[in-house]
Amino acid sequence: MKKQMHFYFKSIVGIVVIVFLLLLAQSSIVPVASVTEHENEAKNSTVDHTDSEQKEEELQEENTISHEKIIALTNRFMDKLVQKSGNNYKVANYHTKTELLDDFKEVASRDVANEYIEYYYQEKADGLYIVPTETPPWFNEKNDYDVVQLENNRVKVSQNNTNDLYGSYTVNFEFTYDSDWKITKITHS
Repeated sequence: MKKQMHFYFKSIVGIVVIVFLLLLAQSSIVPVASVTEHENEAKNSTVDHTDSEQKEEELQEENTISHEKIIALTNRFMDKLVQKSGNNYKVANYHTKTELLDDFKEVASRDVANEYIEYYYQEKADGLYIVPTETPPWFNEKNDYDVVQLENNRVKVSQNNTNDLYGSYTVNFEFTYDSDWKITKITHS
């Protein structure tokens, strides 16, 4: 009977040891799986977070215009408006108003650019001529200005300036975002 009990005891201890080892082995696998799942979740979270950050940045870009972008667009507009010309004011790089107008497409809406081209240029049979006059009252990057949000993708930039030719004046630019910022309205007062 003693031998039989000893056998049962050994068997129970053996079973307990085997169960314990199985549990131990299983518990060491579970954390690995959890870590792997956690790493995958973290990667997905990072991707989602990066995607959401990118979307947020795009939305932010659509809603606000940077100081650098305002300067770049107003300077580029003026650079395009004031073309190189010869002694007789014939424009060197464009032959028609339409060619010049097409060059404004990345900077301003067609309507805005057309207003200025119609005022400052004459198209003749032998080419395009700039009307000899002063440039319009314009944005001065050294002076302060106000930015007003009009809509999600539209802002108004207002600046008060003074110069010898125009005295005190206010220039207002409306910028609209549609895949990039463009000048969509200009007024002077």
